[in-house]
Amino acid sequence: MRYLNQPCVRCGKLFTEEDDAVVCPTCGSPHHRDCWKEQNRCANEELHEQGFVWKMPEKKETKTEVEPQLPPQQTIECPFCGAQNYANELYCSVCHEPIHRNASADAGEPLQDEVQREKMYADFQNFGGLDPHSMIGDISVNEYAAYVGKKPGSYIRRFMNMQTFSRIVSMNVSAFLLSAVAMFSSVVLGPVWFFYRKINKVGAIFLAFLLVLGVATAFVFAADPAYVEYIQSTKDLYFQYLQQAQEGSTDVVHLVEELQANMYAQSETFALNSAKLTNIWSFVLSALYSYVLPLLTGIFANFFYFKKSKKDILEIREKHGQSPEYLQRLSLKGGVSVGGAVLGAVLCFAVFLLQQYLPIILITLGVVS
Repeated sequence: MRYLNQPCVRCGKLFTEEDDAVVCPTCGSPHHRDCWKEQNRCANEELHEQGFVWKMPEKKETKTEVEPQLPPQQTIECPFCGAQNYANELYCSVCHEPIHRNASADAGEPLQDEVQREKMYADFQNFGGLDPHSMIGDISVNEYAAYVGKKPGSYIRRFMNMQTFSRIVSMNVSAFLLSAVAMFSSVVLGPVWFFYRKINKVGAIFLAFLLVLGVATAFVFAADPAYVEYIQSTKDLYFQYLQQAQEGSTDVVHLVEELQANMYAQSETFALNSAKLTNIWSFVLSALYSYVLPLLTGIFANFFYFKKSKKDILEIREKHGQSPEYLQRLSLKGGVSVGGAVLGAVLCFAVFLLQQYLPIILITLGVVS
């Protein structure tokens, strides 16, 4: 075969004797037949207008075969600012100028017009500024982009860093902010992001953990005599002021202000007389909801997403990798689920309500004495 040990211009893999090559009639670029069928066009089509013609790389005298492409973990220097970038970067991550011939302009030639700039922004949004045909481990950037679906570029760059440096820590701002709502509302929404990105197993584990915390909280408070007295006195106050409001003997605004003052006094009394276990548990819950859970969610969310993405893509590739609808199947398996996010939010709110009212239910039923 003429193209033996030459890289396919789409996937970068070297041709073997068993491979069937399809050559672009315009520029002569060689493709695997399956690679050509995926888009039914040349991978270098954008360069045709510039008169690009593919040439067979010259063999080095000391080598019997062409050297493979640089792996992504190696770096290349930007010809503009000198910054080190991944070898599969189309644009410099610092100055955003093209560093390879297959970017919007030739390497060493700055982006001149708005069209080139728009393409660069699109490349960063869709592929993180990386060559879509390059590899992150065993999976191409293009496959990850199809799987992630909505705004894949930022996730692809995180996946690249985690693969290259074997990291499991990478801040996910969206997941962190959702979970950090707990600092203001006491409703933990961390699982919502997991269900939104279809990481349902992790989301379910998160919810189960919150449910256990809620039930444990209910039993801790219901077993505290000071809390039982607080609930009873609060109920008596409500009935007392409700009766006064119905009688109309006092101004309603004055009654509400007086009720609020008495409620505050009741809560202070409970805080002073509550059991040591109740105080410790309240402190632990506050720390978990306000700091620990939001931070853990934000730090490890990308790791779980990267792990699930690799697993799903490899499974779908094994079953449907040669089919024309392969990328579409990746999109259907990945992407986002608004329905999942709504369900996650509803379940989180249900756990919140359980934590608030289960202690009262336990006291009323006499389950805890």
